Amino acid sequence: MIPNTILTINGKGGVGKTSLVANIAGLTAASGWRVLAIDTDPQGNLARDLGVLEQADDGTNLRDAILGRAPLTPLRDVRAGLDLAPGGRHLDSLVAEVQLMMARGHYLTALGLFDRMLTDIAADYDLIIIDSPPGERAIQTLAARAANHLLIPTAPDDCSVDGLGAVFDLYQQLRTDGGNPHLNILGVVLMLTVTTATNVKRTVRSTLTELLGDHVQVFDTTIRFAQAAAVDCRRDGRLAHEYEQAALTADPWWKNTSVKGETFSRAATGLADDYQQLTNQILTALTNTTTQRRTA
Repeated sequence: MIPNTILTINGKGGVGKTSLVANIAGLTAASGWRVLAIDTDPQGNLARDLGVLEQADDGTNLRDAILGRAPLTPLRDVRAGLDLAPGGRHLDSLVAEVQLMMARGHYLTALGLFDRMLTDIAADYDLIIIDSPPGERAIQTLAARAANHLLIPTAPDDCSVDGLGAVFDLYQQLRTDGGNPHLNILGVVLMLTVTTATNVKRTVRSTLTELLGDHVQVFDTTIRFAQAAAVDCRRDGRLAHEYEQAALTADPWWKNTSVKGETFSRAATGLADDYQQLTNQILTALTNTTTQRRTA
């Protein structure tokens, strides 16, 4: 288990998980922490969100590093203080190769691959945050055996909430079978919420408490559904606070009628504020958990 590691995980896709990782990583690095973001998803969208897709290798180095064939060599300083190990299509073969190792009798070796990959570089970072592919149990398990904390995003619909059941099953399994007895659920994040839907948020929080118990924190800050801003951010490789800054410094549309300038969503500031407040809460929870363990 690598102490300074958060795994972001859900059993269902489409809940904003990759955008969450990108913005937490970017804001944490901007606050002065040294951060490594790892994308274990074959879709490889974390590089797109950070605007470095053309520099990414489609997961080749990450796959080889997990399998012990090469050291992990992330893209350096994709933002000041932020390194990225990009994912992509070459991770598609990872599950088959891990299963082959197990079939040949190297079961424990296979399960410890992720942990061994991170051991040599963990001390270089204050935080390692990992994006996992939805529903891919084998990769989720490898990453969860190396992680100290789980961060679980969910949308406020029944299907997304139901996806937490698989995550909680994995958590309990690793805690009880010795795979990672120190694994901790840092909290649950409500994503893609309508800002005015107070009753919906209250109902979802109640459902999550019933599903996960009182000991699992549901963060107060939610990430609003702002489709236009989210599409713009991913297309341009901007994080929410960068998008907000661009919106605030752009000329109003009426200043130049001869050339159509870039337009921005009115949700720019609200979305950026959501991510900033949530990141503050997550880092506070992370610091408090670390302090409690040291004094226990």
